[in-house]
Amino acid sequence: MLAILWLAVSILNFCFCRTSGAKLLWLNFGFLCLFAGATELYLKSLGYGSFGRPPARHEGNKTALTKPHEILGYTLPAEIRATDRAYSGDELMWDVTYTMDRRGLRVTPEPQRRDRCILFFGGSFVFGEGIDDEATLPYQVGEMMAPDVKAYNFGMTGYGAHQMLAALELGLVDETLDCDRNAVSDVVYQSLSMHLLRAAGVAPWDDHGPRYELDEKGEAIYRGHFDDGYRKLLRPLLKRAHKSAIYQRAFGKWQYFRRPKPADSDRFIAIVWQAREIVRDRYPCAAFHILFWDTDWHLNEEVIARFEARGLKVHRVSTILPDYGATETGDIYNVHPDDDHPNGLANAGVADFFVKSVFSEESPCDKPVLSD
Repeated sequence: MLAILWLAVSILNFCFCRTSGAKLLWLNFGFLCLFAGATELYLKSLGYGSFGRPPARHEGNKTALTKPHEILGYTLPAEIRATDRAYSGDELMWDVTYTMDRRGLRVTPEPQRRDRCILFFGGSFVFGEGIDDEATLPYQVGEMMAPDVKAYNFGMTGYGAHQMLAALELGLVDETLDCDRNAVSDVVYQSLSMHLLRAAGVAPWDDHGPRYELDEKGEAIYRGHFDDGYRKLLRPLLKRAHKSAIYQRAFGKWQYFRRPKPADSDRFIAIVWQAREIVRDRYPCAAFHILFWDTDWHLNEEVIARFEARGLKVHRVSTILPDYGATETGDIYNVHPDDDHPNGLANAGVADFFVKSVFSEESPCDKPVLSD
């Protein structure tokens, strides 16, 4: 549509311009618009516009799950149930219900006691996109460790490490927890390499998310929101470009506004490391873990190496689930062949690993302080 508009403007200017130089300029610009419009239509006919996947269609009231939040950009409302039926073309991918508790978190089992609390952070993988409440990783951990352990699911679709840091740093987690700080034994950040781009503010859905920049010491400093200042004008233009088939043909495999830069990795590593430091300070009995979904992305090894160089503990999903990502069997862990979010089977395997091999390790505190 935009190409057609500019083509019409070019024709009008060509007709009314008096000098040959101006006419030639508008003629060339008109041909450029015509070429861009034809290319856009051609690429759309080939299927570009959905990042290589069949276009997803949703039915239900899932949109009720998102509400604006001044710090995090957006968040979940409290005490709400939402249905979501997702289709890949005409094929049903999932038909699930999402339930939020009184804290505004996705529900997990309510234990008889809170002798121990485990906090989970991350995006749609930990939230549980496309699966019912009982199939999420935090829910399965809470169920396996009943009756005296409470698991909290701080995940939200589209979140990244920057939301985790902001929630920890600005007191949102403390406001939500109903267990003693010394009872927090473990904090798990469920990560993907693409979270480094989310922390850079180039995710098209995260307009008002918390923005962090590095200071002269290389530490991540909260600087407001992604849409502050001139960015409020720039982001709508980028989002419009993001819908273009030409753009997606050139950059679509990244599913964001642009390719990652070295500075994006620096910021991302600093954000996660700083979150770990806050956990150490606020929750003295807690261990910090990174659950890394090492999907097929070229930056995985670099990101993991940099995490480990900072002393961060990384648990690879490819190690926990040896056949995860394998061509022959990889789809058994996905909610659908056209969507690579983990299903209940994948979460069950990860939950079993953490409960038996990670959460069984002795706490740095002799005894956790019981909550009232």
